[in-house]
Amino acid sequence: MRKTIVIAVILLILGAYFIKTYNNLDLKKPDDLQSFVKIYFGWIFNLGENVKDVTGYAAKKEWLPQTNQSNSSTN
Repeated sequence: MRKTIVIAVILLILGAYFIKTYNNLDLKKPDDLQSFVKIYFGWIFNLGENVKDVTGYAAKKEWLPQTNQSNSSTN
C-alpha cells in the first residue's frame, strides 16, 4: 500500500511539472498560478474519470474461464 501512495504522489508531482513546463507558466505571477491551478485540477479530474472508465470496463469483463457443462455434471 505504501508503494502505491508513493507512486501516486510521484505521478501527481510529475504531472504538475509537465503542466508548468509545457504551458510555460511562472507560478510567481497570479495569472499564471490561476491558469496552473485550473489546468492541474482539470487534469486530475480527467485522470479520475479515466481511471473510473477503465475500472468499470475491466470489472465488466469475464475473467474466469468458462466451465464445460459435461465436466461439471455428476455421474
